[in-house]
Amino acid sequence: MSLFATIQQSANALQVSELGLHVVGNNIANANTPGYIRQELIQAPAVGRKFGEVILGYGVRAVGVKQSLDEFVVERLRQTESALAASDAQGTMYKQMESIFGELTSNDLSSQIGEFSSSINDLLNQPGNDSLRRMVLERSKNLTGNIRGVNQQLADISANLNREVQGAANEINRLTEQLAKLNQRIVEVEGGRTSGSDAVGLRDERISTLQDLAKIVDIRAVEQQSGSVTV
Repeated sequence: MSLFATIQQSANALQVSELGLHVVGNNIANANTPGYIRQELIQAPAVGRKFGEVILGYGVRAVGVKQSLDEFVVERLRQTESALAASDAQGTMYKQMESIFGELTSNDLSSQIGEFSSSINDLLNQPGNDSLRRMVLERSKNLTGNIRGVNQQLADISANLNREVQGAANEINRLTEQLAKLNQRIVEVEGGRTSGSDAVGLRDERISTLQDLAKIVDIRAVEQQSGSVTV
């Protein structure tokens, strides 16, 4: 191996080290960036060269930059976010319905039904008692008014849910369109390369978009060999 080849090999190693420092600097700069995934430089031995009857290594080369993450952990986190969002929505709905029916209070629906039934029984025992008749009428008015109120509040909740579903559908459409665009750009940038994450910035954005989508609907994301993701 000539002196020039040795110097060139050393220069290549320094360039790769410089790229590695650049990646580290980028990680530090984005330490507080929401949705950023730590990156690392992929290195591989350079293609060897033959000198006489001997094939010698030619140093190191930079293959690409990849995200440092565990796909299994990311998928589990996405599933957990979906379950948490569903649980929060369900809990909110239960609280609203509990507030409407007002059980375990002095004016809840079941208590009024019990009082109305009790007044009917009292009147049956004393059919000629005018005060008991007026009590039956008064309690029947309170009960029917309460039932109408509960019905109206449930109708309002139903209308709100319909609006929320429509809004969620619009958001799902927006996020899926964004994912389709990101898939296309990632495939174009990486060009089918096997490193799997050359388009690191775009991949960060895609992971963040998938997480936003998982908060609305339960999804499964599978990355294809081309670099695109099927949801």
